Parts: sequence; structure tokens; C-alpha cells
Amino acid sequence: MNINRRKSSNIKKYILASVMMLVILGLAYYWYLSQTNPQSLDSYDPVDYEAPSQDVINAGKDAKTDTVEEGQGKNTEQTSNSSESSNGASFTLDITTVLIENSEKLRVGSIISGLHSEGACKLTLTKGSQVITRSSDIQPLTDYTACAGFDVALSSGSWQVKLVVTIDGESVSKSTTVEVP
Repeated sequence: MNINRRKSSNIKKYILASVMMLVILGLAYYWYLSQTNPQSLDSYDPVDYEAPSQDVINAGKDAKTDTVEEGQGKNTEQTSNSSESSNGASFTLDITTVLIENSEKLRVGSIISGLHSEGACKLTLTKGSQVITRSSDIQPLTDYTACAGFDVALSSGSWQVKLVVTIDGESVSKSTTVEVP
């Protein structure tokens, strides 16, 4: 019986010594790689954290303008000649409306001149006796401010869209009409 205990004890020692040797070899190899080529152990980061060049800034502004103008390939109506009430406010308001394809939803966006951090938006949609009201906060973007945005499910017909934006106690409203097929 002593012989069996010695054999199992020797096997345990052999396994433990083998595992320790593999760990030591792995650590030695890692150290060798870090000393000979420090970049090989760094993870690759494709993000360029340098300040953007003027070309990159202009390309971003052009892409944003194209996206707003094209409505990302969707049926878009941009309204700039709709009725407006500003009461001498220090900012202006434009409404953008997009009928989302394969859906009965209307996406209403806004462009508010200047950069503002606090304010409120109130959207009212009216068709006959149907009235739908939504509210959101404003959000400053790179060159302008916008309402957080609205996606509203609508039945077909002609809808009156009115957006009222209030910033620092000043309100501006803009209205337009949208046809939902």
C-alpha cells in the first residue's frame, strides 16, 4: 500500500511541476514579446483621437446637410415657407417632416438657430377633431439645436402640424400641413 501512495503522490507532484513549468514558460514568453515588440501586445484601436482637419469638419457638415435634404432616401417634405410666430424671439425655427416608408408614422424634426441647452418643444397634430400632442426637450447639436424628435403614428389624410419651441421664456411656433397617404 505504501507503494501505491508513493505513486499517486509522485504523479500529483509531477502534474503540479508540469503546470508550474507551463505557467513560468508562458510568463517568460509574454515578457520576451513585450520587450522585443511592445506594439504587438497593444490592442488595435482604429479611432483617430487627433483633432479633425478642416477637410474632415467640412465633410461632416456636408454629410449632415445632405442627410437633412435627402431625408435619408425617404419621402421628405421640408418646410421653410410655413406660417411662423416668433414674437421677437432671439432664435428661429424650421420644421422637417418625413413620412416613414412602409409605416403610417410621421417623423417631425426641427432646426433651431443657435446652441441652447435648456428648452421645451410641444408638437400638436390636428386632423378634424383628432388632436395629438407630444412634448420633448431640446438638444444642442454641433451647429444648431433641435427638438429631441417625434415619431407619431397617423391615419391617412391631411394633418396640420404645429411645433412650439420655448427657450428662456421666449416662444416660437411654426406650422405646416402634411398629407399622409
